Order: sequence, then C-alpha cells, then structure tokens
Amino acid sequence: MTRTGCCGTYFQRIWKKQTKALSLWRFWQHAKRRREGQGFKEKMCGGVQPLFYCIFTAFMNKEKIHVLLEEALALRNAARAEAGAADDLFEVDTILSPRNVIRVFVDAETGVTIDDCVPISRHIEGGLNREVEDFEIEVSSAGIDRPLKKPRQYRKNIGRRLKLTDREGLTWKGSILSADESGITLHCDLPKAKKKAATAAAEPQPQDKVFSYEQIKEARIEIVF
Repeated sequence: MTRTGCCGTYFQRIWKKQTKALSLWRFWQHAKRRREGQGFKEKMCGGVQPLFYCIFTAFMNKEKIHVLLEEALALRNAARAEAGAADDLFEVDTILSPRNVIRVFVDAETGVTIDDCVPISRHIEGGLNREVEDFEIEVSSAGIDRPLKKPRQYRKNIGRRLKLTDREGLTWKGSILSADESGITLHCDLPKAKKKAATAAAEPQPQDKVFSYEQIKEARIEIVF
C-alpha cells in the first residue's frame, strides 16, 4: 500500500468517527430539548429517557394535531358559509410518520381548493412548537385514488363505480346505489364464473348487495375512461 493510500484510509477512519460522534451529539441535544419542552424530569435509569415516554409523547402530539385540525376546520367552514358554500369540509385521514411528517386529508361534497388547504395548514403549524420538535405538514384533498374512509365520501360518490374488498378477502365491483351512516348498497357486477355458467336463454343480471362499514376492508372509486 502506498503512503498516499495509507493516509487516505487513516483520514477516512477519523472522518467516520467524527461524523458518528456529531450524529450522537445532535441526537442527544434533540432529546434534551424535547424533555425540557415537555417538563420531563430525569429520575430513572441515570438520566436515560424511558421508551414509554417516547411513545406517550408521540401519542400526545397526534392528539394535539387532531384538536388543532378540528379548530381549523371550524374556522374554515365558517368562512365557507359566509361565502355561500352549501357544504362543509371534513377530515378524512391524518397520518403522522416516524419522521414527523404530518399528512392531513380533507374532503367536501363540492370539492376542496387550495384556498381551503392553506389556512388549515397555517392553523396547525401555528399551534405546534418547532423549538420542541421539528416537523413538516401537508394538507390536501382526499384524491380519487385514495381509499374511502368516511360515510360522507360514499354519499358523495353515489352513482360512481366502486371496487370493494370485504373482510373475507372477496372483491366486488359495481355502482354505489345508496349510502348512509351504517353502510352502502352496491349494484354488483355478476362474478365471471357465473357468467360463464349462464346460458343465453337465462342472461345473468347484476345483484344489489348491502355492506356495512364494518364489513369493508378497503374501497376505492374505479376510474373509468
């Protein structure tokens, strides 16, 4: 091995050690800020933060996000009502990733605009403290490619094609006939196996099937071109 090669290897090892030490220092400083912000007192494990505290903090953060979201929706819906909107916004889903990326999905019968998303995002961001814990926030409409979560989404899409998977693993396709707070009625296509077995004299007809929301594992709107 040449002298240059030896020096290069030596400095690479020093660089890796320094990088690792810096990462550990940043992690400790971040944990320290979180403890100070939450008023946590080190009483156990020689100052080591217990695992249950990390889980509890994440849970509390998500609860706070839901409270802020409810406030933001109330404020935005009041503004929409003043502008003459016939419906209101509602939460579809809120996802908090391990990297503190907050994704909020909202919907309304008449659709969601950027003017709806911006004030909701600002209200939630203003209620959280970046000095305690850094985060990213994304507020958007529940796109047509996302699974349906709330009864109001099913009502909004009455008449459209739906692909549904029930809790037994069976897949159904058809048009949404009706939807209420307990479930939906789907005008199902006849399964292919039955179509093959049917004779020309007795043409098979689609069937109407009722699904409670507890029976639905996943449901997505079928995009028809």
